[in-house]
Amino acid sequence: MKVKKRGNKLVAVRCENDVNTTDGCGMNSKIAVGDTLGSINIKTGKFTGNTYALVFLEKELGVYKSEKTKEAKEVLKKAGYQVDNLWSILDVLKKFDCTNEEAHILMNKSLTNKATMEQIWLAIEMEGEMMNLKPVKG
Repeated sequence: MKVKKRGNKLVAVRCENDVNTTDGCGMNSKIAVGDTLGSINIKTGKFTGNTYALVFLEKELGVYKSEKTKEAKEVLKKAGYQVDNLWSILDVLKKFDCTNEEAHILMNKSLTNKATMEQIWLAIEMEGEMMNLKPVKG
């Protein structure tokens, strides 16, 4: 099985060296080389198609997303941003039953509240002093 990107989807396609499965649930002689077995939307994760293809597509989606995240981090790092400790809405969703939108709002409020910002500036000052860096005047 090959996975190809088509628009905003990853699509699983039967290739010439795929063998038929004995359970009748995966590959069978009715599925020709080049036929689509399933697809998964990159943005929403919605899957359609053969359950045999689902395993391959979910794995590829994870790889695709991690590659895109890595590329984005590289761009941000080159622009001077710290990217080694990023937070995700998944951190919120692990703790609360909420929508993605609510998780984004909660994460933004948490990371930009006055106490968090003061703690970050304090930590920057302390770490700079421990590294014997000279403060900028003015």
